[in-house]
Order: sequence, then C-alpha cells, then structure tokens
Amino acid sequence: MKKLLITAVLVFAAVNFTSCRAAQKEKPQIYASFFVMYDFALQIAGANADVYCIVPSGAGAHNFEPTPQDMAAVSEADIFFYSDSVMEPWAGNVADAAQNTPAVSLSEGLYEENADPHVWLNPNYALKMMEVILVKLISADPDNTDSYIENYNIASEKIDALNQSYIDAQLSGKTILCYHAAYTHLCDEYGMTQKSVEETGNSAEVSASKIAETIEFINENEIKYIFAAPYGYAGAVDVITRETAAKRLELNPCEILDEKSRADGADYFSIMYANLENLKTGAQYTASGA
Repeated sequence: MKKLLITAVLVFAAVNFTSCRAAQKEKPQIYASFFVMYDFALQIAGANADVYCIVPSGAGAHNFEPTPQDMAAVSEADIFFYSDSVMEPWAGNVADAAQNTPAVSLSEGLYEENADPHVWLNPNYALKMMEVILVKLISADPDNTDSYIENYNIASEKIDALNQSYIDAQLSGKTILCYHAAYTHLCDEYGMTQKSVEETGNSAEVSASKIAETIEFINENEIKYIFAAPYGYAGAVDVITRETAAKRLELNPCEILDEKSRADGADYFSIMYANLENLKTGAQYTASGA
C-alpha cells in the first residue's frame, strides 16, 4: 500500500464538514460498535480523540442490546462507527436515537448483500475501513490532520507486512474446516476454501444432523483440525472433537475481546498473526481432496 497523500480536495472537504460540536470539546468523542471497529478507530485516532466501544468486553456484536445510557452517550458523540446492519442489527436504532451524530458504516460497499459480513478479516478491506475512519476524523477534527495521516500510514505499513506474511505462508489451494462460517473474505484473498459447520457467517444455529455430517466428513477424510473462535460453540465443537481425531484450533474472527486479552494489549494485528500461525498448522488438505 502507498502512504496516503491528502489532496486539496480532501482538505477542503474536511474543513467544510467540520463538526461544530468537535470545536467545542478538547477531543472528539468517538464511539464504535464492537471490538474490531473500536480497534480500527483507535489505531487512526491515537491520542487525539477519546474512543469508546459500545459492546463490552466478552459480549458479541450480533445479539447485543444497547442500553438507554449507550444511546445517550452516542447522541453526545462526534462520530459513531459501526460495520453494518448485518453484523449489528441494533446499530440502526442507535443511529436513529442519535440523530445529530454521524453514523458511519465501515463495511458499506465492501461485500454483497446476504454474504459473509466479516470483511475485516481480509487485511486489504481492513485498510479500506481505516481510510474511511481517517477521512471522518479529519472532517471532525481538521486541526489534527497530520497526526491522523501519520497514524493511518503506520497502520498501512502494518497491513502491508501482515498481507505479505499471509502471502508468504503459501496457503493457496488449502481448505480449512471451521465451525463459524466467518472466514470467506480471508479465504478468498489468499486462495483458500472454507468448509464450515455453520451454513452462514451470522451465528446460525447448527442442527444435530449437520454436526453428524461434519463428524462423518472428518472421519472419512482424516481431517486433523477444526477451527473455531475462542468464544462460543464450545459444546458443539467438543462433540465433534470427541467423536473424531480432529483437534480444535483457534481462528479468531476479531469480533470479541475479553478483559484479559485487552489487558495484555491484543489488537487486530496480534490476533491476525496468531490466526496465521494456526492456519499454517491446520490448513492441511487441498480443496480437491475435500
């Protein structure tokens, strides 16, 4: 990725769309829906804005219900960042309740309707989302334009390195067996195929017959690993691993961050590198053999 060059057009737009409320505060007040949206906003904002995450540590984005306090806080914010209505069905209610706060979908236009919403697992899409954040932060706080651009450029270099690491791992042609159907965009970018227990990427309930079918598939194909997120699905995955020789490997969709991981400084990049190491281990059979 090339470092972003802010043109006269972008600077003009930033000045003309500056939030009046932002000028009245020491720092812009930024709210993000769930972990990875918060992390992206924090990467670009740095110390120049106060960034808050609506979904608390350990909670999921899909079924979260914002409190009246959440609604009130966002109504006083300068920007509300979220992924889209598929990931956060409740985000529209927050946006409606906070009519004076710009609500910005970071996934808009990045994938087709009714497809897997986990677009940020493709690092190149993650950078596009950060670019939207950059433009909106400059609009809200033009005085810190240079700092926001610098933070974006640092993130861009990290994305470059992450992307190259995935390319160097030579995962193309491999198929991964996973529980949560969340890795479509990751697999598409690096030439992998995803076979999932779930039918969709939106935490659909899995039937007993589907679990039985997965067990049969693993045994027939001598699959050694099944990927699962570090949160949820424990009971079903335990059944699968108990009835097969497959072991569970973590593949983190970057949706939820628990308190310990947050305290340890985990972020999008550390999680994606950890995912890569597990993919090197667990993506062991080719699509043609599946």
